[in-house]
Amino acid sequence: MSEVSFKLKGNESFNIREGWLNKGIEAIREDPTVFTQSTAMDILGVGSKMVKSIRFWMQATGLAEETRGAGKRRQNLTEDFGEIIAEKDPYFEDVATLWLIHSKIIARKDLCTAWYLFFNIIEATEFDRDDLPMLLGHEMNKLAGPENYSEKSLEDDCTNIIRMYVKEDLKAKGIRDPEENLGSPFSELGLVQKSETSKKKFRKTQPIPDTLDKLVVMYFLLGSLMEGQHAVSVDDLLYKPCSIGKTLNMGRPMLYEYLDKLRNVKMITLNRTAGLDMVYVPEDLRQVDILREYYR
Repeated sequence: MSEVSFKLKGNESFNIREGWLNKGIEAIREDPTVFTQSTAMDILGVGSKMVKSIRFWMQATGLAEETRGAGKRRQNLTEDFGEIIAEKDPYFEDVATLWLIHSKIIARKDLCTAWYLFFNIIEATEFDRDDLPMLLGHEMNKLAGPENYSEKSLEDDCTNIIRMYVKEDLKAKGIRDPEENLGSPFSELGLVQKSETSKKKFRKTQPIPDTLDKLVVMYFLLGSLMEGQHAVSVDDLLYKPCSIGKTLNMGRPMLYEYLDKLRNVKMITLNRTAGLDMVYVPEDLRQVDILREYYR
């Protein structure tokens, strides 16, 4: 089996908490080597494992890139994403920012392997909490081989996926301390919901349209294009890994609603002939242009 790049439990079992990404942005701007400093806990105001988790999430979200320079690892905000978010929505108050970051996370097969598999590869739209490790384990066996990963780490990631996307009733659990908040901002996206019939059953769900701007969908559409291409089939937008359909659990009817919105404002051309629906985009349009247009 060929060697593959994957990572489990890279988040130290901590999902993104309120304020963490803003802390990471400010700290990196002050000192790109902050995560290698002995004072990192004091600077960020969190424990050592949380420092490692913030460091991980800054990369996994696409907000920063880590490089080695002058003997120390450095993180710098990415010009085409991190710098723009830091300027336009530094406190992550806009739900569009959460959609964008979600798309970055589930595309990082190398860093967020369980997230990638859950959204892009697992076909089941309904699942049992206890069965999720088995579903992801089947795909991990194909990806890396059963002897090359820890089942316990995979189980922990499965738990964190549910905690990250499912809204928790914290008061019912007796949790009042914000630092013990098991939820995350991403539960607002509504992509995974509890079943009404069982506490252990969950289902993948489509976005609530009011929370998803057409420009965010356009950003994802441009990300689905191969380099140098300016057209993509609707089927690819629905079914390819990291496509709109996979990223958003989106079905064909809802996708066409957004494609029609984008066509109406002349951002795309939609060709529905010859039994193969194709979407065409302007040759000079880039994801970073859409990002700047949205936050303008």
